[in-house]
Amino acid sequence: MGKRKIAWAGGDDHLGKTCGKPCMHSRSKSAQDGAEWGHPSASGENEAEPLEEEPEPGETIPQNRQRKFTKKSLALIAGIVLLTLFYLVGSVGLKLCLGLFIISFGLINIMKPLSFLGLVRRLDGVIIFYIGAALFIYSSLSFADGTMTPEFSFRANPDKGDPALTPTENQTVNFLTYQNMKYHLEIDYPGDWEVKTDIPHVLVAFVGPIAAHTRAIHESVNIVVGELPPEISLEELKEREMKGLKSTITEANILQVEDEKVDGNPGFKLICTGKQGNFQLQWLMIFTIKDDREYIITYCAEQPYFNHRLSVANKMIDSCRFQGDI
Repeated sequence: MGKRKIAWAGGDDHLGKTCGKPCMHSRSKSAQDGAEWGHPSASGENEAEPLEEEPEPGETIPQNRQRKFTKKSLALIAGIVLLTLFYLVGSVGLKLCLGLFIISFGLINIMKPLSFLGLVRRLDGVIIFYIGAALFIYSSLSFADGTMTPEFSFRANPDKGDPALTPTENQTVNFLTYQNMKYHLEIDYPGDWEVKTDIPHVLVAFVGPIAAHTRAIHESVNIVVGELPPEISLEELKEREMKGLKSTITEANILQVEDEKVDGNPGFKLICTGKQGNFQLQWLMIFTIKDDREYIITYCAEQPYFNHRLSVANKMIDSCRFQGDI
């Protein structure tokens, strides 16, 4: 029976040498690292040290380590891509949770003790941590301040939704009156709603207080005034607005179109759903013509909560009136 040579990670010098050169299996780098941190197994005692991983045929140890690093990098990139896709389609609550998860995962990688490629792993952890922090902060800002006042109006046939998520609006809120001297326009609005007159292309917007049941979007009623070509008919205006909505609103779906009057002036009501950013919204829009001007009154809310302040919005729309002199 032939003799078999065994290489040891330590022990007598003659066991670790071949032809006057140190054996490649003598103390590994991990053992040296361990000795620096005080691990007993790395203190120079005669214990066998296995290789980190068996190289592929014809592959050197540096190539083997590079292959392992490439696999981990590709796995990390694939994970980030999947998490990003999940973030884009998820709700705000899921995004907040996802941001916290990514932050935690990054911290775990940062806090790992240094080893082979440890510095690179820590850099990966730092990158992951900042990605998670950015997603979390962005989602928090979207959740905290989600006022969205669209420039267009639409949708009816409101979904009934879950009664538990559709509380009744307090009908005892005092209404105030907004007046616009230029257009001789008046409209009543709840006293606890915010009045905004600095939104581009919007005459005035009334923004309701954010409710606990909503995710980020404030219900709002806004009025837009635009000049019209002379002698344009109501039917021509209706056709133009419907085409404009379909080309402007993502996934626009017009649910209802019917005649409507605003303070005795002929007009029409248009109800629609669509997307703005990550939010599925629903609009109720009233169009009318007076003195060669188009007036658009819009109520906007997240689609699942459209009914929440619909009665208040209808009361505001019904109160809209034109005065000869204000």
